[in-house]
Amino acid sequence: MWLQKLLAGGTLKRTYDLPVLIADPNDPTEKHGAYNPGVLRVDGIPIKFGGREVTNQFIKIYRADGHEKRTLKGAISNDCKDWEKIGTILEHEEPMVHLEDPRLTMMHESGRIFIGCVEAKYRESNDNYITSIGIYELVDGKIKRIGEVQKESDIMSDKDGVIFPRLINGRYAVLRRPWPYIKIAYSDSIEGPWVTDPRPVIAPSPEKEGIGPWEKDPELRSAYREKEHIEWVGAGTVPIYTPQGWFIIYHQGECKNNQRFYTAHAALLDLDDPTIVKWQSKGPILKPELPWEANDSGLNIVFPTAALPDADKLFVVYGAGDNKIGLAEI
Repeated sequence: MWLQKLLAGGTLKRTYDLPVLIADPNDPTEKHGAYNPGVLRVDGIPIKFGGREVTNQFIKIYRADGHEKRTLKGAISNDCKDWEKIGTILEHEEPMVHLEDPRLTMMHESGRIFIGCVEAKYRESNDNYITSIGIYELVDGKIKRIGEVQKESDIMSDKDGVIFPRLINGRYAVLRRPWPYIKIAYSDSIEGPWVTDPRPVIAPSPEKEGIGPWEKDPELRSAYREKEHIEWVGAGTVPIYTPQGWFIIYHQGECKNNQRFYTAHAALLDLDDPTIVKWQSKGPILKPELPWEANDSGLNIVFPTAALPDADKLFVVYGAGDNKIGLAEI
């Protein structure tokens, strides 16, 4: 089984040496990138998605970087390898708010489908974007916003909102990334309010702990530049329930010599208290090695966003090079 292989030190291998989805350079709504998708397998009861009725298929919602705005687009597949794009399915009504990096979760108890999504809002006071996590729901083919995860601070960005597929001790739970940690927040209702456990779930190496480079504060910017090597972590795939614990794949970011590297790592979290890490991979289970997993801006990226068990295999969908989508397996 895939979990035993990973626990024994196994790593992911690419299903293909080429991406499974790329941006259309002639489409102004995604010409700069199609990546970091949420993926869900729809079995049994059909759902409506993008004007289609879908059953026994995979649905994908991916980040589309257009000429003027970042929106969410959809795609459908029979095998998670060949994808049919179905166009834009969600964009924020405000022109200066972008949507990024969705994760799809189907709740075990109710079958409701939720989407954790980054909302990047322009902040005129310092000519920059601040990010937060919006909670959306797919209902009868339409996606509606139902809440947000409250941030710990108005000046820090929050990303990588990943909703657990089961209630934990009767409450909804979501992984989040207040830089540079992965933390967990709980709520009695999916709409919120959310309360964040102060304990990190996953933290970077203490001596390499990063400071958000987007912050405009001169002291923070100076401290960031003085560090030759920094690290941060962020939630990746929707947790998979196993008898041994919650299985997650997360990303670790590193900045070295003005280049950024994102690698995939794995962990098992306690079922009742996910801040307890029962097992953690000793190194990356996937790292950027192919030309299309890098770009001209010094970004070398594998960014895991969906893990899909299939009998004895696990398929992992990941963003690559900040503009494409790859597929790996074990």
